[in-house]
Amino acid sequence: MTQSGAGHNVVRSSTSTTDFDKWRDLIAKAVVPMSSELTSPTPFSGAIAALRVGDAAVMRVQSVGQVVGRDAATCRRHPSGLVKVLIQRHGRVATNQGDQRSLSTPCNMTLYDVDTPYTVIESEHFIVDVLLVPRARLGADARILAATQARPISLETGPAAIFASHVDQLLTRIDDCHTDVALRLADIAIDMLDVALGAAVGVGVPGESMRRTAIDWIRAHLSDEDLDPSAVAAATGLSLRHLHRVFGFAGLRVSSVIRQERLRRIRADLRDPLLSNQTIGAIGARWGFTDQAQLSRLFHQEYGLTPRAFRSILADERR
Repeated sequence: MTQSGAGHNVVRSSTSTTDFDKWRDLIAKAVVPMSSELTSPTPFSGAIAALRVGDAAVMRVQSVGQVVGRDAATCRRHPSGLVKVLIQRHGRVATNQGDQRSLSTPCNMTLYDVDTPYTVIESEHFIVDVLLVPRARLGADARILAATQARPISLETGPAAIFASHVDQLLTRIDDCHTDVALRLADIAIDMLDVALGAAVGVGVPGESMRRTAIDWIRAHLSDEDLDPSAVAAATGLSLRHLHRVFGFAGLRVSSVIRQERLRRIRADLRDPLLSNQTIGAIGARWGFTDQAQLSRLFHQEYGLTPRAFRSILADERR
């Protein structure tokens, strides 16, 4: 296994094995704790090429037919807050979660909530790209997730095709990119996924249009000192209660979205070499954090490093 990267920011790894017991351990560590059983007694082989970028992960998995899944007890013991996206490159996969059943073939995409019990059956030799995204990073609500499970999304045309191509390029060409570029490309992948899901399901999902409008307004006003849920409600013409309900449909909190979006802008500025002469305090203040101690604490909670350590690692890489 080879690894490289900056702290918790970018980690590349690749491994292969013909030992199924070792494989079980590998996929549990690469994704989340789960069970795995072979579907036939054929000789085993498996390989994973993984890329952890910020709070997301992308990997290409290829192996022989098997059944993987998480039961209710495992979901309770090991909550992840993740949504898993499967881009089927070769082979067929059946996904079962709750009342939803789907069959995905090459050039299709499906997704599901990792913290809800599920079973995934790869019935033959397969190649699949996997994207793991924090639930809070997606604008898609439970209705969109259910809709895409019931009918996988075609990757042959439209935004979904562009998204799948971007993921492929991330996995095959990421070694050509510097750490800060890789982080930006991963952020773009998540935004592209949001667009692809919205286009596939349509605008008829209750609350989605209002939530997207509110998030767009938040992103345009992150530097406002008085940015809070009340300001968002007033700007979007919603009552404060209704605004919280609209975000709640997607499992989000307005204040958390404001905080996360500000931290993302701060992280982007910290990794921008053109802004290396600006102090952390000045960058934080530009995005609404006037208390540097609070910024350091929240940044560490979100990314696993303090702003100072994050900038220091990137500076060392550029030398």
